[in-house]
Amino acid sequence: MRKTIYVAIGLAVVGGATFGVPGLVGHGEAAQARERSVGLKNAKQKALVRVAGMRRNYEAIRHLVATIEYEQVAAGKTTTKRFLMRYARSRTVYFEDLSYVSSPPAVGDATVPRLSTWTDGREIRIANQLAPGSAGDVLTGEILPADGTNADWRGFGGMNPLSAIRGDGPVDNWEELQSEAESGHTLWARPEAQFGAPGFAFLFNRKKGLGQVYYWIDDVHGFIPRIIAYRSGGKTTLELRVGAVAKAAGAWLPTRMTRRVTEDYGSTIRAEMRVLSFDANTKLSPKDLEFRFKPGTLVSDHIRETQYRVGPG
Repeated sequence: MRKTIYVAIGLAVVGGATFGVPGLVGHGEAAQARERSVGLKNAKQKALVRVAGMRRNYEAIRHLVATIEYEQVAAGKTTTKRFLMRYARSRTVYFEDLSYVSSPPAVGDATVPRLSTWTDGREIRIANQLAPGSAGDVLTGEILPADGTNADWRGFGGMNPLSAIRGDGPVDNWEELQSEAESGHTLWARPEAQFGAPGFAFLFNRKKGLGQVYYWIDDVHGFIPRIIAYRSGGKTTLELRVGAVAKAAGAWLPTRMTRRVTEDYGSTIRAEMRVLSFDANTKLSPKDLEFRFKPGTLVSDHIRETQYRVGPG
C-alpha cells in the first residue's frame, strides 16, 4: 500500500545531480574554472548567508491554508489531484485530498486513491481511500515515523510551498554544506540572474563520482531556491523549478513549481504544482488540524508494529 501512496502523491527518489542543465548558461569548463577561483570559504559564506535569509522567510509563516493542484504526466497518462493544505508553526501539517470533490473517479477505478496526510513532526498518518467499488479494503491507513526515511511526505517530491520556502532539496540541511565540502566535496558560487531577478548560483560537487547539484537562490524573493537540478553519469536526472512566487504576510511563497525526472531507461515524468489560493497567518484552531481515520479503516501502525480496524465512533 505504501508504494501506491507514494506513487499517487508523485514522490520521486532520484540520486545524483547538475550544472549542465538545459537552459542554464555558461557552465562549461572555463566557467567552472572561474567559479573555482571564488574560493571554497567564500562560497560557503555566501551559501550560509542565504540559509539565514531562507530561514527568516520560512519563520514568517505561522499559519498557512492553501489549495494546491498537482498534475503529473507519465507514460502518456495525466493524473490531476487537488489538495487543501493546513499548516501551523507547531509543524502540524494536514493535506486533505479534494480530488473526489472536483472530479469523482469512475466506479471500480482503483488507480486514483483519495489521500489525506497528517503529521505533527513525530509521526505521519496517511489515509488511503480507493474509489467506490474497488476490490479489497476501500479504507486503509498507515502510521509512520516522521524521520528522514519518510521526509518526502511533505513535498510531493519537493512540490509544495512549504518544501520550497524551507529549502528542502538534495542537500537536506544547508548547514551541512560547510562540513561536507571540507570532507572532500567542493562548492562553487557566482552571481547569476534567472526569471528576470538577481540571485546566486551554487554548484555542489560530490566526491567519488556521486554527481552534482545545482541550486539557484532568488536574492529578491525570500531567498527561495527556485532551481534545483541533479546531474549524474553525464545527464540530468531531476530538475525542479519554481516558476512563480507571491508575497503574503511578510513572506514569499511559490505559486507554481515544475519537476522533470528522467529515469534510467530514458522515460520522462513531468509534474506541476499550482497554488490556486492561499491564506497566510490567519490563525488556525486545533480543530482545523484534527485528523482521524474514518470508521472501517484498516490501519497499519509501523511505529507500534500493529494493525487494527477503526470501529464506529
